[in-house]
Amino acid sequence: MIITQIQQSTPNTKKAVLSGLVHFVDLIGRVRYSYKKDKDDIHTSDDIEYQRRVDDSRLNEISRFIEQSIICSKKGITAPIFPTSIILAADNEWINFNDALPGKVIEMQEIPQGTLIVDGQHRFFGMQKLYNKVKEERTLFNEISSEILDYLENYYFNCTILVNYDLWEQAQVFASVNFNQKKVNKSLFYDIYGINLPDNNYITIPKQNEIYIAHQLVKHLDSSDESPFKGFVRMLGKGKGFISQAFLVECFMKHLTENGIWSDTVTILKETGKLNNFAANELTAYLA
Repeated sequence: MIITQIQQSTPNTKKAVLSGLVHFVDLIGRVRYSYKKDKDDIHTSDDIEYQRRVDDSRLNEISRFIEQSIICSKKGITAPIFPTSIILAADNEWINFNDALPGKVIEMQEIPQGTLIVDGQHRFFGMQKLYNKVKEERTLFNEISSEILDYLENYYFNCTILVNYDLWEQAQVFASVNFNQKKVNKSLFYDIYGINLPDNNYITIPKQNEIYIAHQLVKHLDSSDESPFKGFVRMLGKGKGFISQAFLVECFMKHLTENGIWSDTVTILKETGKLNNFAANELTAYLA
């Protein structure tokens, strides 16, 4: 049983928007997605589509993020996975539009077979990819995989369900979510996650330690009297600088990988909770 509420409705056109929590495992095998095909696609048909093709590398990235977040949660670290909703579209099977008032509770037995994911396909299929992986690993008596599987089997997606929306209307919603709403500036993202030293050795977002170090290096370049780049960085992606904060952070993070020239800085940070000045001094000397 799925409990939803009517968020909005237009009884004269028999359309509604529902909001509720849907069990992840209840979506498996019941939802689908479409994507805009190019002329060379062997699956090209006469159907008009609007979505982007699911990207395997992004699925892998999201799958790793979910896995890391679950591990953090098991260790008592708050790590919400997907607090925002995924958007589904389905034909009406539950609503009596003679009494379809906003706030009314609607009970659904199950998500209809073939329900379309309008937005959020990478989140769902990224989780499904991890789910399939840990199901296989559990057969090898992997304790961590068993814990992750248990978490996923009890996970609920926050869902918005478009009822009786046609393809054009779905595309409008998709465009509004993905293009019209302002995205967070990349430099602001790195600034937010680079302000504080991580509380422990477990990462709450991918590469948090590396982001922190790279952020400190950028701050050093922009503010140190010894830096030839002093005042040249567009912190938060704005200002009169010549180079964006995000660009420099991403350049420096390449050298903070396991085989990077500053990998020891990451190791020392994780082991001691302290950031040494080696990378900053070397960077200043190199650029001077």
